[in-house]
Order: sequence, then structure tokens, then C-alpha cells
Amino acid sequence: MFKSSFLSLLVFILFSSYLQSQDNSDWREEQNIYEKIYNAHLQLADGSNTTIRQLSSKSPLIVTLIFTRCTGVCYPLLLRLNEELKNADSEKFDVLVISFDPRDSIKDMINLSNRFGLENNKDWNFAVTDSIALLNKSVSFNPVWNDSAQQFNHDAYLIGVNNQSYITKKLIGMRDTKSLNALIRSINSEYSVTYRLPSKNN
Repeated sequence: MFKSSFLSLLVFILFSSYLQSQDNSDWREEQNIYEKIYNAHLQLADGSNTTIRQLSSKSPLIVTLIFTRCTGVCYPLLLRLNEELKNADSEKFDVLVISFDPRDSIKDMINLSNRFGLENNKDWNFAVTDSIALLNKSVSFNPVWNDSAQQFNHDAYLIGVNNQSYITKKLIGMRDTKSLNALIRSINSEYSVTYRLPSKNN
């Protein structure tokens, strides 16, 4: 009897924790949706200077924030994104990879693009900006410096931006092709029916 009650309580606690984590993730992905991303000035790996707004007006963007000295999620995220996009919907979009680490130079970003064999891919842009704090705030991206590890603790982050610079969808964590296709549809203004997950507010 006691063992059965204990197991039931344990299952309830674990399930409640899971629902809470899902609720938090869902809430964070909904932050800033349909707001404009900060129009940061960018220095691109090809040597040109532009802004996010100028880039998005030419083509919708999948924006990701990384740093080149990362020993955690950054490289797996870019590798996974590159592979998943080969199977993704064919609507037009570009990928914008921005370093959020002030130590990163444009040379570091060039080396990063070379490492992934993307230096000649016109659909991928690698950039640095001197407005990273304002950009991070506009998308609710909050990397935290870990002094002992000499690394940033941060999420894998993808931000969908349409050609009017509005954030249409965010994905937090490593995601599959289905999720990526939903993001691509959103930045191309393709209608899709969505329902928010139940939370404490609805």
C-alpha cells in the first residue's frame, strides 16, 4: 500500500515538473512574437555592412545567436540546422548567424563559415554587431557568463523574421524538421492554425 502510494506521488511530482517545464518553454517561445526585431547594424563575413531590416526586406530570415568559442550547443545547433534545412520547405529565406560575444571578430565568423563549408553559400550570412545587448533584449535572449567555465550558458535559439522585420516565431532548443517548417511558413506569411498550450494564464 505504502509502496503504491509512494510511486503514485513520485509519478505525480515528475509529471507536474514536466508540465511546468513545458509551460515555461512555451511561454518563452511566445515572448516578442509580432514585435519588430531590433534593427542592429551588422558587419558581414563578406566584408559588407548592412542592417537586419535591410537583409529581411530582401528575404525573410532565420536568425540564430551563437559564439565561436562555444564548447556546448552552438556547433551542434549549426550542424543540425544546416542538415535540417536540406529537408525543409522550399520557400525563400536566408539564415543569419550573429555572434553575441563581443570578443568575436569578423575573422572569427569567417573561420566559422569556412568550418561548415558555407563561405560561398549566398543563403547564409555570418555577422557581428556592436548592438548585441539591444538585439538580445528585442528577442528575449539572455546568455549568462559562467566565469569558472569561461563560457556562456545559453539556449539554442532560432528566431523567424519576416520581410517587414517582425518576429513571427521562435524555437528554443534543438528542433526537428517539422518545427523548422512551421517557422519557415510563418516568415513567409503562410497561414497556419495554431493553439496555445494550456498554462496558468489560459
